[in-house]
Amino acid sequence: MVCVRLTSRHRRDRREWATEHVNWRRNEWSNVPFSDESSFSVHLDNRSIFIWRDRGSGGFVHESVRFGSGGVLVYGGISIDGRTDL
Repeated sequence: MVCVRLTSRHRRDRREWATEHVNWRRNEWSNVPFSDESSFSVHLDNRSIFIWRDRGSGGFVHESVRFGSGGVLVYGGISIDGRTDL
């Protein structure tokens, strides 16, 4: 899993944002959409290169994806009034 490490500044900024918005009413949140996206690959890890070697041999087989890895990007959003299509 790859993720971005939160710095102390990130934590402080998130805490300030939450403090500023903790008392918002429904009508204020109705103007705010939240969205996210996720990427799914056909292969487990499309950045890996696999090299297979037989014991005792000097040769190897390099396994790669010949015509691209294939995958899908899913994007969606929500707000207080509903959600987007995926």
